[in-house]
Amino acid sequence: MECSVLQIGACRATSKDNGTSYCARIDGEDVNIEFHGNCQVTAIGSLYLAVSLLQAMATGRPIHIDESLPVNARLMANLARIQGIFSSWNHGLKPVPVEAAAVVETAVQPGGISFFSGGVDSNYTLHREMDSITHLVALNSFEGTFARSDWEAFTQTQGRIAQQAGKQLVCVTGDYGPFCRKRGIVRYFQHGLDLCGVASALGFGVSYIPTSMTFDWIFPWGSHPVSDPLWGGNDQKIVHHGLERRLEKLASIAQQQYLLDNLQVCWQSAHDNCGQCVKCLRTMVGLKLLGLRSQSLPELADYALAGEMWIGNEAAVPFFRDIAMEAAERGELELEKMMRRKLWRYTVRHHGGILLDLLAPRPMKKTVRRLVHGKQNQAWITMSEVNPGFKRGHAAQ
Repeated sequence: MECSVLQIGACRATSKDNGTSYCARIDGEDVNIEFHGNCQVTAIGSLYLAVSLLQAMATGRPIHIDESLPVNARLMANLARIQGIFSSWNHGLKPVPVEAAAVVETAVQPGGISFFSGGVDSNYTLHREMDSITHLVALNSFEGTFARSDWEAFTQTQGRIAQQAGKQLVCVTGDYGPFCRKRGIVRYFQHGLDLCGVASALGFGVSYIPTSMTFDWIFPWGSHPVSDPLWGGNDQKIVHHGLERRLEKLASIAQQQYLLDNLQVCWQSAHDNCGQCVKCLRTMVGLKLLGLRSQSLPELADYALAGEMWIGNEAAVPFFRDIAMEAAERGELELEKMMRRKLWRYTVRHHGGILLDLLAPRPMKKTVRRLVHGKQNQAWITMSEVNPGFKRGHAAQ
């Protein structure tokens, strides 16, 4: 275990047109973060702490944050509980002391924010909480880091939606995503900390983090209904929102057709939908089952195309279960059978992998995990382990 202090500090803030740029050093390396839009960043240290926390917990290094980076007092009060949750998911993560030279009781910003990627979850939260949301927040890390041209196209589209909804758009960019991936931290863990760190840094009265989990399918993940609220406090609530089924969300969004027509769900593009990837297909299947149309997605010609879909990890399981249930209710029995088969195969593969890992001799475990999980396990810090064989400096998958 490393024992030197992980230093975060020397922050420089630069005002720009309609925003502020920050550059601070984390463990000797510059990390840049920019906020664009009508908002005030009251505790930027909270976000830099979020970017650094998993790395520190994996190495057992105490964190020191200097006076140039104010940290939200509500977050500091809950850090022990947050770290306890993370270490219960991943026993390789150990709680570490965190010292901040500037702990601030930030004033509550009036209004509310919701993180917005343009997908089903974020549109559902916008629709349901329309009256309490004043700002939509887009991060250049929703599905990895966008290329500049893709990001500009994405924000133009989201800006139009925000205007239609009567909301202000806040965009958060920077190199914090590549910084974490270079250190081998998987995105689906770190991304939750990024969202919570932004919410804590802004300090609105309420911050909504849309979820893809459902009430009957909750599991360790970077954004989680237990850990997310701890990044806020009584007067700065952070809400893990939208545990309803995916098709319930689609039906609800359809009450405001302009939201349905602007769905952005694609894995292949940041600003349109390919109509062929898993995320596009499962949304198209849902729309067809519900008898809905979205101008942003082609109409599904035949349910047989759902055969191209696969379950990559447990986060995708609720989508397939939801489609199977809805297909059964609507008499689409072939589609139901197809989804049930995919769920069965995933279950066998998932639990078979766990069994192989348990039975494999210690020298073989790394090879077995690579065979079972493929690139997903080529990381230093995952939801379940700290991989001692990972060569830091290689980007996580």
